[in-house]
Amino acid sequence: MGMASGYRLGVYQRFVGSLRRSGFQGHVFLGVAPDVDPAILEYLRRRNVTAKVQTWVNCTYSDSDRKNDIFQKTTCAHPYPDIKIRWSRFPLIRDWLQECAACTGPVLIIDVRDSYFQKNPFGQGSPTVYGLQVVEEHVTQTTQHWLTKWPIQECKGVQYEKPMLCSGTTVGTRVAMLRYLEIMYAEMKVWINDTKCRFNINGDDQSMHNYLFYSGQLPFANAIPHRSGGIVNTVGVDGARTWKQHTKEQQELYGKDIQEADLVSYTNLIALVHNFMECG
Repeated sequence: MGMASGYRLGVYQRFVGSLRRSGFQGHVFLGVAPDVDPAILEYLRRRNVTAKVQTWVNCTYSDSDRKNDIFQKTTCAHPYPDIKIRWSRFPLIRDWLQECAACTGPVLIIDVRDSYFQKNPFGQGSPTVYGLQVVEEHVTQTTQHWLTKWPIQECKGVQYEKPMLCSGTTVGTRVAMLRYLEIMYAEMKVWINDTKCRFNINGDDQSMHNYLFYSGQLPFANAIPHRSGGIVNTVGVDGARTWKQHTKEQQELYGKDIQEADLVSYTNLIALVHNFMECG
């Protein structure tokens, strides 16, 4: 389940195609923009994907007069005009999951644009899903990163030096996922209504995600260490490092620039690769 608004057809083909080729035959829900290309809708229909066409509405939370402030944006997703559009995927996915009585198995919510599948995430041999599973990034990436350190400190007055958890991919049972999405939406309403918790950035849903886990508000969740055998491999940090090292070697050995350098493999056969665009 994920939001997939404004992408070209190839993004859907990579994501959905790799998932269906893995043998996964279950439900797939993707949120798409109101002006989505009919060719994309037809592709999703043929691949047995439920496309959730969104409705854009005016936001109700803006109280800023600063030019270019993110809180001056007038586009939000119905029926959640009270939170940032980038946050709305959480309550929207909760609604889709609640509406799907047949969705009784494990649930994966995911960033669509930079993810693809190498094997069936819930197929034979995949790890059993208990409760909620939150995914740790590379061991060098901690909550001291500005994306979590600054917002959590400003909003909550606390700091953590813990493994960074990625809010882009989360796995859980139906019950655990619904509970998590409800808690996330409640926290979003707290942040949007508190001036010290309003940040002119994208990505602060990851700040909330980490805060809720490390403050003990997700007791039903377990953190899955990086490359520890879970179904998700978040490769942003190690992928970027591999890319930088490879392009440096290409320059030194052959005089190639970054655009000419070739990619190398950096991942074992884990079901889902996320953040692969950090590889260059």
